[in-house]
Amino acid sequence: MSTNTDTMTGWTEHVVAGGETEPRYSHAHATFDHEGVITGSATTDYLLYYDEASGNGGQRAPGYSRIEGSVAGRAGTFVVRHDVTYSDHGITDHFSVVPGSGTGELAGLTGTGTATSASETVPYTFDHRFAGRRSRTREATMLTIDRRQALAYRIAAHGLHRETDDATTLQVFDLGVQDDFQRGTAEVSMLARLATAAPIGLAEDPRFTLAWSHRGAPHYHRTADIRTLLRALPPWDAADAAARLSWQRRDVEAAGMPADEAVRTAARALRDVVGRTMTKGETSEAVTAAIPDGLSLWCRRCQATHIHDQLMRLATPLAGIALQPGTSPATLVPLRPRPPLATRPDPAAATDVVRAYLRLHGPATAGEAAGFVGTTKTVVTRTMWPDDLAEVSVAGRRGFVPADALALLENPPEPNPVRLLPPKDPLVQGRDRALLVPDPAHRKEVWKVLGNPGTILADGELAGTWRATRSGDRLEVTLTALRPLSRRTRTAVEAEADRVREVRGATTLRLRWA
Repeated sequence: MSTNTDTMTGWTEHVVAGGETEPRYSHAHATFDHEGVITGSATTDYLLYYDEASGNGGQRAPGYSRIEGSVAGRAGTFVVRHDVTYSDHGITDHFSVVPGSGTGELAGLTGTGTATSASETVPYTFDHRFAGRRSRTREATMLTIDRRQALAYRIAAHGLHRETDDATTLQVFDLGVQDDFQRGTAEVSMLARLATAAPIGLAEDPRFTLAWSHRGAPHYHRTADIRTLLRALPPWDAADAAARLSWQRRDVEAAGMPADEAVRTAARALRDVVGRTMTKGETSEAVTAAIPDGLSLWCRRCQATHIHDQLMRLATPLAGIALQPGTSPATLVPLRPRPPLATRPDPAAATDVVRAYLRLHGPATAGEAAGFVGTTKTVVTRTMWPDDLAEVSVAGRRGFVPADALALLENPPEPNPVRLLPPKDPLVQGRDRALLVPDPAHRKEVWKVLGNPGTILADGELAGTWRATRSGDRLEVTLTALRPLSRRTRTAVEAEADRVREVRGATTLRLRWA
């Protein structure tokens, strides 16, 4: 029995011209589920011709399908042209991939196939290849590397060799640097990357803007890039918006409004309300009064009804609103001049976000990029998957990097930096945590449910964790090794801790190795 099957899941047909007793033609809309080498779902439209005089024998029906899923494990979408012959005894379909219709990992796909059956589940054959320049290159010369080489590449791509004293040139700002103001995480991330002894203050630097961006989390971005980024953030459709709303999607859906419309409604209200610098509490109260009741809820902690927090975070940047750095609770600031309301995503800007993720955290998959963005793999492969990628095998696992990053990936510098990375540092934002930290017990120490520690980068590995507490003018740092560290490495770690002390404004340092 064939393992390649199509199963019809829906059929709607209506007569376009002609009558029951005369030649006629119809339009049919059908849906299918595919299993086997093609896995996924298809939406199909046929034109059917009926000639009663011929006994319904040997008639032909052209048609097209759009298939969303995967071919031989590669995700994306593509379009198929059908040439169906049908009769009372069943159908025979000769189909072919429409050239250039593949997206995502299926870009460059070509192929032909056949399907023959008299039942709703049809076995099929499909001869295919990943043609086109990019696919041939990947198939013929796919780079194979081990885990340590991948980490060495990332350490270099993240600027952890301290080769610049200009923060704007760091590639991590192509994606953004997440900030936790109360823990000073963005400043410590800069300390790990910049070759300068000068104070590092992103909050006071007009070249950077803080905004709720990816996943609604606060990130510093280059001010020169912020307006383009805002156009990358609107959800593509209701399913995408629901994914980005995360744990609050059910509450928003209960309002009876599609999730994407809920985000746009909140963004319009925020734009109307926030015309000056306002605290999050002030903004929440004002915008709650301006939106439908279903988009707010009673908060036991606040003892008030207010807009859903994640909905507010997703909508705020679309309204052209940034965050004032160095404030707690959050304070919202309109951008000047005010950009247009961002209601629909800019495909090029959204694709740049995924490309930046793959450059910094590659080789990586579409699913991992989707995890960073806060959406689904289907959305990423369908709407914002770059077409200038190279496929790489990392320890037997396939991933992608921008093609122009291959030279660095093939020959990265020795991963010798010793750094203290803060919680939420860009390096630990990669979604392939098993590659970053292979030991499951160690992963639990690095990524906690609440209150992640900082990490120790040494010997090309995330080799330990650290936590700091402030007691008056003294900074107390507790260091925990997750793997053996030489005396020389420990001395370098302690020197990094003293640099953190300077950034935190403490005068004395107390160190303890746990």
